[in-house]
Amino acid sequence: MQKRIVLAVIIVAGLLIAVAGGYLLWAFATDNPPFCSGYPPGGDCPGKYSYAFEVDVNYSGPWNLSYFGYHNGGNPASGVYLTVGATYGNFTGTGDYARSITISGSNKYPLYLCAQAEKLDQSNLTLTLAIGPDVNNTNLPATSAYVCQGVAP
Repeated sequence: MQKRIVLAVIIVAGLLIAVAGGYLLWAFATDNPPFCSGYPPGGDCPGKYSYAFEVDVNYSGPWNLSYFGYHNGGNPASGVYLTVGATYGNFTGTGDYARSITISGSNKYPLYLCAQAEKLDQSNLTLTLAIGPDVNNTNLPATSAYVCQGVAP
């Protein structure tokens, strides 16, 4: 009788360990870890976050700006460009211009915004492109400036 009770306890304990292990494997495989604290931007639980990049073009002449936002694993520095759900666009203007472009993605990955501003005339005046503190410029006729900035969750 005692052998049966010990065997039953061992079987129940084994089942509990198997179920708990299976749950933990499932939880981490589906980005639902059981031991996390809060959601983005301050927490470490899986979730989404957004960042508003400030893009500035300073140039008195005509220009064209194109941009591409990398999220959910895209990284322009590594040459990996996953464009699923990417944010991109372009617009033209004349004179100084500022625009906020918001990128959203999983808090498992950093967010990046890359932009290129092209002079549409033959002027030797300086065109300056900035995304936040990252700046590039050109004063050659009909050339462009390129900038990328990234933020981590």
